[in-house]
Amino acid sequence: MTQPTECPFLYYSNYLRIQLILCLLGRMNLLIYVLLRLMGVSGAGKTTLLDVLAQRTSIGVITGDMLVNGKPRDSSFQRKTGYVQQQDLHLETTTVREALRFSAMLRQPKKVSKKEKYQFVEEVISMLNMQDFSEAIVGVPGEGLNVEQRKLLTIGVELAAKPALLLFLDEPTSGRHWLFGFLCLAL
Repeated sequence: MTQPTECPFLYYSNYLRIQLILCLLGRMNLLIYVLLRLMGVSGAGKTTLLDVLAQRTSIGVITGDMLVNGKPRDSSFQRKTGYVQQQDLHLETTTVREALRFSAMLRQPKKVSKKEKYQFVEEVISMLNMQDFSEAIVGVPGEGLNVEQRKLLTIGVELAAKPALLLFLDEPTSGRHWLFGFLCLAL
């Protein structure tokens, strides 16, 4: 199978070719962000596919070639990506801002200053429209942040890490108010 050079992230197998997230149109020198939505009935394997693409699974048999910029993924692939899980798991005693700062401090490169990391956290808060609850305590489900705020925080934690390549989102709108889907698309 020939390898197209116009798309930096492709999943290849004998039966499946999916273009994901960033496609570079070399002839036009334009960087276009692509949102790919996987749809299917419960149990169809959507989460499994995302886990395989994000290198988050160590069981089963995985075949085919997974390429980034037409080359096999290297050992830094996972550090260059973010993964928003279905479950919103957060330390219940922190504020939203503290959770975002914690992610930025631990996951952005060491060469980035604390001030720059904190400035980026403020950009994430603004981008996700979380200013009104940025100082709120996360709390436990049912107390503290509501469902939409928790999902925004989950997305924000991954954005605060500033992934250089991809952001995988597993069911970002499942069980949420329909307006939340529009907010996710606006990102």
